[in-house]
Amino acid sequence: MSTPKKTAPKNQLALLENALKTFGFSVGKGFNGQEITKTFAIPQLADGTVTIQAGGVYGHYVDVEGVAKDIIELINRYREISNYPEVDGAIEEIVNNAIVVESNEPPVKLDLDRLENYSDDFKEILYKEFETILNLPGFDFKNNGHEIFRRWYVDGRIYYHIMIDTTSPRKGVQELRYIDPRRLRKVREIQKKPNANGHEEITGMIEYYVYNERGIGTNSQFIQSTGMSFQGTKVSPDSIADCDSGISDSHRNMILSYLHKAIRSVNQLRMIEDAVIIYKMSRAPERRIFYVDVGDLPPAKATAYVNDLMLKYRNKTVYDANTGEIRDDKKFLSMMEDFWMPRRNGSSATTIDTLSGDKGFTDIDELQYFLERVMKSMNVPLSRLRSDSGFQIGRPSEISNEERKFNKFVVRIRRRFSMLFTKILKIQLVLKGIVTLEEWTQKIEPFLDYNYLKDSYYAELEDTEILLNRVATVTQLQELIGIYYSQEWVKKTVLKQNEEDIKDMVKQIAKEAKQPIQLPQSAQIQLETQKQLMNTESENQKDLIGTQADVQGDLAQDQAKIQMKMQQKQAEIQSNQQLQQMMTQAQLQQREPQNKPKSGKK
Repeated sequence: MSTPKKTAPKNQLALLENALKTFGFSVGKGFNGQEITKTFAIPQLADGTVTIQAGGVYGHYVDVEGVAKDIIELINRYREISNYPEVDGAIEEIVNNAIVVESNEPPVKLDLDRLENYSDDFKEILYKEFETILNLPGFDFKNNGHEIFRRWYVDGRIYYHIMIDTTSPRKGVQELRYIDPRRLRKVREIQKKPNANGHEEITGMIEYYVYNERGIGTNSQFIQSTGMSFQGTKVSPDSIADCDSGISDSHRNMILSYLHKAIRSVNQLRMIEDAVIIYKMSRAPERRIFYVDVGDLPPAKATAYVNDLMLKYRNKTVYDANTGEIRDDKKFLSMMEDFWMPRRNGSSATTIDTLSGDKGFTDIDELQYFLERVMKSMNVPLSRLRSDSGFQIGRPSEISNEERKFNKFVVRIRRRFSMLFTKILKIQLVLKGIVTLEEWTQKIEPFLDYNYLKDSYYAELEDTEILLNRVATVTQLQELIGIYYSQEWVKKTVLKQNEEDIKDMVKQIAKEAKQPIQLPQSAQIQLETQKQLMNTESENQKDLIGTQADVQGDLAQDQAKIQMKMQQKQAEIQSNQQLQQMMTQAQLQQREPQNKPKSGKK
C-alpha cells in the first residue's frame, strides 16, 4: 500500500510563535486552553499534577508549599536509601535486567510490526528518527541508558527539556536536557464559567509546568492568570518529555517511587544493624572488676579513694553509627566498661577479676529477616541475595515462582519507561512535518512497540519450553487434523497464533517456497555431507536388498529341486507297489487251476 502524503499542519508555525511568548513550544493548542465537555466536576487524574482554578472576579492563587515540599523530601529520601549497599545491589539487579548493554546493539529498538496501512519506506523513516533521538546530545541512551533508567527508577519520575531551533523548527529536536524533578511541577488550570442558572461549569483546561531553580516548595508561590508576579517559569507541556512510575498517593496527589514501599524496611534494617553493632561492641571486650580494699576508711574517704583509682584507669570506647567508626573518648566514664567494688574490714586484699566478653557474631536472624523484607519489597528474588548461589542452567520448569514474578515486573516497568520515548518521538515527527498531530494520536501511537535487548536466560528457557510443548502437541494431533480438528483451530488454540500471525506465516511460507534458501557455507558443507551419507546408505540398502533377493532365489530353486526329487521318489515308490501287486495277482491266478478237483471219475 502506498504511503499517504505527509504534510505539517498549516497553523504549526503560528502555534509555535504563540507558544514561544511564554517559554518553550507547543504542537497542539498551546496555552489557549483545551475545550472539554461542560461539567461541574474537576477531573481527578493520578499523575501528581496540581489542579487549580483559573482567575475570576477576585483572582485565585495556589501555594504548593506543603505538597511540593513533601515531594522534595521524598525524592531526597529515595536517593538516600538507594545508596544503602543492599538496596543498591537490588536496584542494580533490576536495572541490569531491564537495560541490557551488549556489543554495539542499542538497548531498545522501535517495533512497527503492528503498524499497518503504511509502506516500508515510511517505516524506515520512523526507524531512523528513533535512532536519532536515542543519540541526541544530553540523552545518548545507547551509552547512558543504564544511568537514565536507574535515575527514573529511584526518583519515580524523570523530566527532559526538549530543545529546538526556534528559528527553524523543521530541524526537529536538537538537544535533551535533564531537569531535576525537585525543581519542576506540572499544573493543571481549570477554567470555569457560570451558566444561566448561576452554577459554575468547567469549560476548559490548561496544562503547563512551573520551573524554579531553587526548587518548588522553597518559599515559592505562583499565581495564575491574574497579572500578579510569581516565582518560577511557566513552561509549555510539549517542551517537557516526562515519564513517571505510575504509582501515586491518592491522598496527597503525589507520584511515588518504586522504592517507596521499601523505606520502612530499610529504616528497620538500619536500626537493627546499629543496635546489633552497638551491642556487640559493648559486649565484645572483656570487663575488669576491681575489688578495692578500703579497710576501715569512712564512706566519704573510701569513695574518694576509689574515684582516684578510677581516674587513673579511665577509658571510654564510643561507636559512631553515622561513620561506623570507634573512637576513644576519655572525657566520660561508662559503667559498661570497668567495675569498681570497695571491700571493707580487710576481708581480702585488692584484686582484679575478668568478665569474659561475647564469644562471636552469630545471632543474626533478625538481620536476615529484615534484609529479606527489603528484597521482597523491591520484588527481587531472595536467591539473588545470597552471593554463594551460582547461576544454574536448567529447565524452565525448575525456575522458582519468584524468578517468574521478577521477570514480569521487569517487563512491566520497561513498558512504563517507554512512554518517555513515545513523547520525544511524537515531538520529533510533528516538528519535522512527517506526521500530523491527529494522525500520530489516532493511527500511529496506539500501534508502537519497543523491543528491549534480553539478557534473562530464564525468559529464553521458558519461551523455548513453551514452543517445544506446543510443537509436540501439534505432532501428536497430526493424524487427527482434518478429521476431528481443523488447521485453523490448531493454529489458534494450540500454537496460540492470532490472525496477523497466521497471515504472516502464510506469506512467509509462500515466499520461501519460491526462493531457494541461502544457507551459510558451513551449513552447505554439512548438508552435502548428509546427502553423501544418505546416498551411501541408499546404495548399501540396495545391495542388501539385492543380496536378500539372490538368497531367496537360491532357496526357492533348492526347494523346487527338493520337491521334484520327492515327487520322483514318491512316483517310484508307487510304481514299485503297483508292480508288486501285479506280480502277486499273477501268482495267485497260476495256483488256482491246480487246486480245482478232477471230474468224471468215481
